[in-house]
Amino acid sequence: MLASNPVAPAAVSNANVIAHRRTLWRWHFYAGLFVMPLLIVLAITGTIYCFQPQIEPLLYRDRLIVADTHGRSRAMSCSRRPPRASRAAPNSCFACHRARAKACM
Repeated sequence: MLASNPVAPAAVSNANVIAHRRTLWRWHFYAGLFVMPLLIVLAITGTIYCFQPQIEPLLYRDRLIVADTHGRSRAMSCSRRPPRASRAAPNSCFACHRARAKACM
């Protein structure tokens, strides 16, 4: 009768564990390749959103600065606003005009 080898089951189970670990790391690698582009896009757009107040003046400089009229133009009176609004948008309906006392001249 032959004596059983006590090392053999441990070696088989150790090789099995190593194979499972390699499979797990392979799936982890493929998942990282799949998810990484999404994370990069999220990081870039999040950075842009975070620094939006600093970026907007550079992008929209022409829309944020109004030319000075040096007092040549005056604010339009409240009585002239509704007719001009109706002429500017002829197919629309002018519903209501509420003006503050200080805003109207």
